Amino acid sequence: MIIGAVVAVLAAFELFAFREWEEWIGAALGAWLVISPWVLGFQVSFPATANAVVSGLIVAALSGWTAIEVYRGGHA
Repeated sequence: MIIGAVVAVLAAFELFAFREWEEWIGAALGAWLVISPWVLGFQVSFPATANAVVSGLIVAALSGWTAIEVYRGGHA
């Protein structure tokens, strides 16, 4: 829940002023969500694991995509 709150706060900050580093942090947090069930030991709970992995993949993919587009000179 803490990582979800951090992702939400980062997204809210980006509404006011876009910064590329926030996207990279979002991508890293998404990656953490993907591996967190095994690192924190809650992989035995399928719903919690599925939620963390799917949410993490979505956050990492969207944040990473935006950061790469900005890095390449595109518009997010």
